[in-house]
Amino acid sequence: MGKQTRVRLWSLPSMQPTKAILLTAGGFALGGLLGCLFSACLQGEGVSALTAYLERYLALAETGETAPPDWLAVGWQVLREALVVGLLRFTVLGVLLVPLVMGVKGFLLSFAISAFVRCYCWRGLGAALLLFGAPECLQVTALFLLAVESWLGAERRGREPRAGEESESLRVYLVCILLLAGSAALQKLLAGPTVRGLALLLG
Repeated sequence: MGKQTRVRLWSLPSMQPTKAILLTAGGFALGGLLGCLFSACLQGEGVSALTAYLERYLALAETGETAPPDWLAVGWQVLREALVVGLLRFTVLGVLLVPLVMGVKGFLLSFAISAFVRCYCWRGLGAALLLFGAPECLQVTALFLLAVESWLGAERRGREPRAGEESESLRVYLVCILLLAGSAALQKLLAGPTVRGLALLLG
């Protein structure tokens, strides 16, 4: 009898997209959990300083002393994580660093939302949804799609390519560009109404 070759199910090409999705989503979820825990651990002066910072920002916004963000600042805020994730596609370290970047994004977003809730209770949740809602949904969706594609690209660099592993990278990138552009446009165009809404909710 010929020699039998055993192949683990987890190493099959058809399992790689599932593995990429689980790792990137898991990194984001773990970062989000840590962000909530970090916010919950703030005590005394930490909570007071955070509340004072938010109140000072709202006071300046109400008096018109804060200038609306320019397109360059908004574009950088939207693109920075996407650029890092996209570049990690070209190195085998991407299989480790892409989930890490997703974890950092989850931590920052979760901490920002939970900080509003910690300082203003349920009014803070409404303020966080108003501030981060639609723009962050588009941005996180684009980042997640790009992270999965970049993880797959980095994983392929660490082994011999298999037949039939053609990637739809161009289509994914086009979708991500549209989502990120929509996120930037919403942040820029809704800056004024968002500040007024925050003032009404938290004032």
